[in-house]
Amino acid sequence: MKRTVFLIFSLSYFLTATMSQTDVTAQYLKNPSFEEDDISSMPKDDTRGAYTATSITGWTLTGSYGVSDLMTAAATATDNNFGRPGNPSDGKQMYYIRHAWSAATANLLQSVRLPAGTYRLRGDNKCITTGSHSAAIVAGSEQTSLTFLSSMPNQWNTTGVVFTLKAETAVNVGLTVNFGSGSGASVLIDNFRLYQYPEGYVEPEDPTEQDLT
Repeated sequence: MKRTVFLIFSLSYFLTATMSQTDVTAQYLKNPSFEEDDISSMPKDDTRGAYTATSITGWTLTGSYGVSDLMTAAATATDNNFGRPGNPSDGKQMYYIRHAWSAATANLLQSVRLPAGTYRLRGDNKCITTGSHSAAIVAGSEQTSLTFLSSMPNQWNTTGVVFTLKAETAVNVGLTVNFGSGSGASVLIDNFRLYQYPEGYVEPEDPTEQDLT
């Protein structure tokens, strides 16, 4: 019975957090699903059945990396025998970044000027690794780590970060990846969304079983 009540409480928490938000992606984010670049004009990455992306519309790519591609459902491989990436989370294109054998940091960010308020940035992701690497969805100084798996998942993960601005501010949002010095890591990202919470919104604390005792 206690377990059932806990699950109901958790569902209520989730619905409260999601139903009170407004999707403002189209108002503020540029190219959130990586659909705006014409892959037919980009160099082909025949190793992966993808397209080499040294720049992406609306985004700034900085740092060091081994591979930066736009992929479609027709992509034939990732790296380290991780297999095909599968379908994009949204639209026809997704972004792929990979590095191996030397420590490096790469960032895929865009600067967004937002009014004061509380927001949630989320992105769909697939992260796979054979070494020690990390990645995060970032918004200014706030970030939420992505989960790395040992094999390509069938389903996309969705990761979000909540952040609050006390005044109108230009904030960098997107993806950061810290590659370790071991064997490779691969990160697929797609379908960034930005949500705004109503004025006065306070992020609820995660429910625990102790809350029900």
